[in-house]
This record gives sequence, C-alpha cells and structure tokens, in this order.
Amino acid sequence: MTDLKALQKARQMAYLEQWQADETDPATIIQDIGIQMLLNTQKALQQMMDVHHRLYVNRMPYQRLYASPFMTCLQLHPSLAYQGALVKKDTPFYIQGSALLPVKVKEDICLQHTSIQEVFFADPEHRSITHIPVCKDIPLVQQTEESIQRYALQFCVGNIFKRRKHPVCEVYFETAQAQKKSFLTWLTSASVRWSICWEDEVRDDWTLMQDEDHLCFHFHEAFPISEGTLVFTMEVCDVMTLPSLYIDSIFLRIPPASSYPDSISVQDMEENPGHFPLADAPISIFQTCYMRCDEVFTRLNAALTWKFSTEEAVYTAGKELIEETDYHLFMRRLPRQQIVYDVFVDGVRLEYFNGEWVKLNEVRFSKDFFHQPRESCSVQFTCPRDMCPFVYDGIESYWFRLMITKAENCYQLPAYHHIPVISHSRWQFDYGNQRITPDKIQLWANGQQEDIGIGQTFLLFPSFPVKLDTMFLLLNQKPGIGPCRMFVELQQSFDSSQDVQFLIDGEAGEIKLSVEDETGGFSHSGLLSMFFPSTVKAKERFGKSGYWIQVRKVKGHWDNRICRIYENCVYVEGNDEFTIEKTLHFHELPVSVHCQGDVQEVQFRVQECWESCTFVVEAEQLAERRVLYDEEQHIVTFHRKTFPDCLQNEHIEVRLLCRKESAAEALPQGTVIFPAQSMQRISSIRTLSDSVWQRKKETDAHLMKRLAQSKNHMHIHTLRDMEEFLMECFCDLQDVSCLVEQHIVHMAVLWETEVFSVQTSERKKQVEEVLVKQLPDTFPLKIEICSPIEILLDIQLTIEHEDMDIDRQVEAVIREYLHPVHGRNGVGWRIGLYCEEKEIVHVVRNALPGLHIVCCEIRGRVHTSPSTRVQPLHALKHIKQGIMRVFRVQVARRADEKCRV
Repeated sequence: MTDLKALQKARQMAYLEQWQADETDPATIIQDIGIQMLLNTQKALQQMMDVHHRLYVNRMPYQRLYASPFMTCLQLHPSLAYQGALVKKDTPFYIQGSALLPVKVKEDICLQHTSIQEVFFADPEHRSITHIPVCKDIPLVQQTEESIQRYALQFCVGNIFKRRKHPVCEVYFETAQAQKKSFLTWLTSASVRWSICWEDEVRDDWTLMQDEDHLCFHFHEAFPISEGTLVFTMEVCDVMTLPSLYIDSIFLRIPPASSYPDSISVQDMEENPGHFPLADAPISIFQTCYMRCDEVFTRLNAALTWKFSTEEAVYTAGKELIEETDYHLFMRRLPRQQIVYDVFVDGVRLEYFNGEWVKLNEVRFSKDFFHQPRESCSVQFTCPRDMCPFVYDGIESYWFRLMITKAENCYQLPAYHHIPVISHSRWQFDYGNQRITPDKIQLWANGQQEDIGIGQTFLLFPSFPVKLDTMFLLLNQKPGIGPCRMFVELQQSFDSSQDVQFLIDGEAGEIKLSVEDETGGFSHSGLLSMFFPSTVKAKERFGKSGYWIQVRKVKGHWDNRICRIYENCVYVEGNDEFTIEKTLHFHELPVSVHCQGDVQEVQFRVQECWESCTFVVEAEQLAERRVLYDEEQHIVTFHRKTFPDCLQNEHIEVRLLCRKESAAEALPQGTVIFPAQSMQRISSIRTLSDSVWQRKKETDAHLMKRLAQSKNHMHIHTLRDMEEFLMECFCDLQDVSCLVEQHIVHMAVLWETEVFSVQTSERKKQVEEVLVKQLPDTFPLKIEICSPIEILLDIQLTIEHEDMDIDRQVEAVIREYLHPVHGRNGVGWRIGLYCEEKEIVHVVRNALPGLHIVCCEIRGRVHTSPSTRVQPLHALKHIKQGIMRVFRVQVARRADEKCRV
C-alpha cells in the first residue's frame, strides 16, 4: 500500500522550493489537512477490511472452514472375525473379508455415547422456560416459542357438599399475618385464574369472594350425592406479579347454615314441610314421620340443631259409638261406660340409616314432651359419621325418621287423640372450628411439579432458578471422565463473541465446567470440547432427572439458531498426496528413468504441443506413443519406437507427472487406525482438537469418540456404500434406500423431478447399468429397483383463531415443509424418515407467530393399498422405504373439537 505520509512530504518539499514558500503558507496547510484525511480514510478502510475478513471466515460453511471433513458413527459392535476390533452395525451383509471393516482400538480408549437428549431455555426476564426437540432446528431466540413454564397451585378434597342446594366453602391460607391481606387480594385479582373441577368436569357455577382472612366460594348448583373428588386449581396469568411467601397449611371450612326441610312424609303421605302432624289420626304405635333436608343432613359429623314449634290437633275416636248397644256388648261393660280417654304421644325415637335403621341415642324426648303446645323447641345432636343414603318415595338422600314408640290408651274407645302438629321447622348445622384438610396438594413452578405433604410448610412460589439467560442441556447418560466434543452448527455467524459460562451439577453444588469453546459463545459454528470431572451428580429439573449442563449468557439474549449438534466428533484423515512434475531431455535412446512416485502420465513435446503416451508392461507391445512402465519399481523405459520419426535425431523433451504420498507422521493419542485391507477407505481417524487441527496431546487417557462412515469409489462392500455411490453418480437423485429381504436387495430410488410418479424402465435400466459396473463379480444377491412406498398423510390441526382465511396459509406451510424434495428448508426428507406432531406444531408456529395451536394429529395409510385402514403415523414407521405425501390437511377450531396438546 502507498506510503501517503512519505509521498506528502516529498510533494510538500517540491512545492516549497518551487514557490519559495514556508510552512505557514495556506497551500501547505491545506496539503497537510488533505493528507491527514487520506491517512484517516486509509486506516478506516484497513479496519473495515479486517472486520469483513473475519465475517467472511466465520460465515463460511464448516465443511470449507475446516481442513478435513468431520463425521460421526453412532453404532459399533465387536467384530466376530477380528478379536479386539469393532465393525459398523449397519453392515447388513458381507461380501469379502475386507468388507468387515475392522477397527483396532487402543486399550486406553473408552468408547462412550454421550449425547444431548433434551434442550431447555430459561429466560429470567419473562420467567419463561421453553423446551425444544434436540433433533430439530433449535432457536436460541425463544420469544416465538410456547413456554412450558407454569405457576399453579392445586388442592383437592372429597365431596364435602353432597346435594347441597347452594353450597358454600371457605378456603384458608395460613401464612404471615402481615402478608395475608395482600396475598388474598392478589388471589382474587386478574393475575390469577381459578378453576374448579368435579370428577374431571369443570364447574362454572361459582362465585369467589374475599373475606377478611379467607376466600369464600359460593356455588349455585347442587353437587351429586355420590363420592368423588373436588379439585381447586389456582393458575397464575401474570408471572411478573408473583408473590414469594411461605404457606404453613391450607384448609377448608364449611360455614354454619340453616334450611327448611325439603320433604316431610307421614305414613307414606307427603305433608307440608312448614306445618305437618307428627302422626296420622288416630295415633298408633310405630307410626313414622320421614324428614329430608339436603342442606343439613349431608353434613356428617356436624352439630345439628332442629328448631320448631308444636301445636295440637284433637281427634275424637269412637264418639259415634258411645250411644250404641252393640258397643257395650262388645266391650262387655254394663251399664254404659261414660269415661273418655285422652291419648298423647308418650314416646318418640329418632333414627338414622347406615344400612339399617339405628336409634340415635343422643336424642331423648321426655314423656310429656308432646303433651302440650310449645312455642320454641330445640333438639341438638351430632350427625353420625356412618350415615348412608336411603331411597324413600323414589328419592335417594339422607333421611331421619321419628317413630312413635309409646302412646297409652291409643286403642281405647272412645278417646281424644291429641296429635302434635309441628310448625316453623328449621334445621341448622355447624362444624365449629373443624378443619377440612386437602387430600392432596400440588405445586407447579419453574417447569417442575412438586407434591406437598399434608401439614408441610412450603414456599409459594420459589424464585426463578437462574438470573441469566440459560440453556439447559440434558445428557442421555452419565458422562465419563475426560473430554466430550460436540460440533455445534449454527444458522448465522457473527463477528463479535459472546460471553457464556458452562456449569454442571456436582456433589457440592454447581461447579464450573472446563470447556474449550470455539463457537465464540454460540456466535458461529464451531467445536465445544468439554472436560467432565469425576464428581458429576444427577439432578431433577423440569420434571426430568439426569445430568445437566448449564450454558449461561452473561449479557444480552440468545440471537442465533442451532441447526444441528454433532456429538463426540472425529475427523477422517486420508493419505496426503501431491503431484510431482519433472521435465527430462534425451539425446540417446533407449533410456530408463526411476520415478519417486506413481507415474500418472507421460508426455513428449512435438513443436508447440504436448503428446501423451500410453503404458505397456511387455516390450513386445511397444509401438509409437507407448512406453514400458514397471508399476512395482516405478521405472519408465523409453525406446525409439515410442517417438515419431521426426524426433529420432533431434533433441527430445519429455514431461513426467507423478503422484507421491507424504511421509507418515506420528499420530497423537486417541487415533484409531484401520488395518491395511481397508486403507483404500480411511487411513486414520482422529478426535477433534481445535479449529486449525493442531495435533495436541490429550489431557486425559480416556477419549470419547465415534467413528465415521466412509466412502469408497473403488469397491462396494455394504448397502451404505451402494447408496452413497448412486448419490454421487446422479445429480438429480434425491435419495436412495436399500433393504435386503429374502436374498433380494430392494432399492427404492427417489428422483427430484419424479417424486410421486411411477419408476420408468429407462430410469431403472440406467441405475442398474451404473451399479453393476461397480459391484464385484462375486456379488451374490439380486437387485430390484423400485419407487418408494407412498404414505398418504391425513393431518388434522386444531387452532384458536377467528380468521378463516388462515386455513389456507396453514395448509400451504405444512405441504411445503413435508415435500420430499423441497421440504425442511430445501433439505428434503430421506426415505423412511417420518415427521412428528411436535415438528408440525413447531413449523406452523414459526411461520405464523400469532397462531395458537391446540393439538395436532397425523394419520396415514399406504397409497398402493386402498383397503388399508387409516392409522396413526407412528404405527407406519416400520415401513423403512416409505416417503410421506400430504393427502389432506384439516384445520379445525377449538369449539369444534375438545383436545389439548
């Protein structure tokens, strides 16, 4: 770059000499200002170029950014043919001994398969926790995702009402007196949503009122008489107003109440509950009065009080017989008897039903209790615990009955029967200070559910688990001691790095995890090398127990997306080769030349052009433009027959193109070396160390790695080789799937331009010809080329949205995402790969952010079998060569179908 400062100095001196000026001349000052501006511009341009260079490097695909491609191999098992070696599990059949692909592993290497099983995001600013499927696109910006965070309190009791007409219950929260009033006000505010369920059915017929020290629930409809579970649920709507206080206990109370009798029956005759006779005329023993009061009698173990007034109705029995002779003869009383008896109710027994009628011993009526009218009577007793419903007159309820056990002279004639008439009857109940303890209490907070013991003090609600934006990674197993490497592929690349912290749970709490982070805090794709200590400990979070890694962002929010995470990465290192070009000049023939590498091509110069020679192995085959080549010794011999006659007596110029392999270098600890018979595939596999592939010695003896799938253009040994070979041969081929059944290789081929069309014979022949040329002559199986099996999908999506035009947008998004070639953002779908309901929900929510999805259901059937019944998609996943095709998308509203995700 031009030195502007030196250039300016030279021009300034020339100007001063020419015009005989000094440094205070205005033109000189302007020159100084101009050159300083140019220097500042040059500096700014250099800084901008440096920034753009870093951006360019960070945004390069990782396949180009790194010197060698990295791969993963998820399944290995011990070889049956080679002791102490591993082979790939996906090798379905063997052709030759070399096809076993044995891999020798050093004794100090421990193969483990630690991977990320679940991913959760915790945002303390919005108090939200988001769960993302780890096998899919993971957004680090979770504002559009649905939070699994739930703050709720639930407690349940039995049927504490049982056919009460207007039941009322009080709910008490025992907490600090200073916080109680504000807490009760918050419970009745718009920040909280209450719901009450009876036997899994939501009850809407209630009103909530706040009292001085409790909440009062008033129900408008009666409850059934049967036993059941009454569930109270308090759901927090506004998580930014959460209280944090300790609750000692929760209990319910039934306030005292009174009610008139619902039904009165005397001797199977229904009477007016407000005014009824205790017995039928004439009075007789065992006459019974049945009483029903649902509001009171269902209060088992409550203190019951019966208040009433008594009157008297006189009935004369035998008055018309006093003057008749037959009466005297019958009674054998001569002369006539002039005495008339007074009959009263002298004994009454109060009974209840517990499978049979039992006397209530707490209540005793005196002999003269009903002998005279009373303005105010009161009977008190405790409602029996073992009281059972009884069906009387077609009504099942709780009944008490009064039975007349004694009435003197009731059978004498003539007699005056004094029948008690009960009026102003009213029943009351009172539990006093008796508490009704919930059978079960559950608390939801911070993505977890906790069962609260009865009488246990608990915190409502616990503080958010983190103070910084945190990503939680759940591992599938306990990590071993040593490094675990994962390559994180991010959607975007940023120049600036972000400060993140890695933590893991240990025996003494959270401990800092030693990590070599090449992603710049998830700013761009790169490698994470994590070194786990020996004191890792399992912990339960978000309802899942396991080993958790916490990735905390110190400042700002996550602003990227994770496309994929490759666990326990290794990279393939082939034999390094380079080409040697050597020019020779001959004057005499024949001549032999020993080459350092394998000779690829021989050329000789004719005037201005270079002509090529062909190789022969025997001297008898020598002719024009042919050279004798010994492949083992790498010796090329030129004869006079090789060159045209015009070059026989002239200066001969020859050029040799040789290929030479680099000298083998000592591989670091952790290298897995393939035996000689598979050298054509992979020469070595090494664990990832860092971005520039520096060969660093590992700090731990136990290395965690997985081997790579390999490509071989020379031979086809396995079904995977067959699939990869065809994918390289045909540029318009979307996917290939091979399956062996009954000694036949069924090859399903999916073309980009013929997705759902029948496989043409020309296409089949074309694939078969290319494949046969590559297969060995000893290949024992028959190959059958076919189209993938079409699985017709019937997708039903239930949403909450008023706009009916959005149905077409939802259908278009689903059809585009599930297209076998263009779906999944252009990646397409592999044969035998099926989507999940969560994927559809995730894609539609990202495409239409304002849409709330209630549930999603995917069903399907095989297209080639019309008689096949439609069944859930997971029941069709056993079809290994199937491809999805959207047949129908139905969008329903929540009012049409009640279901939940």
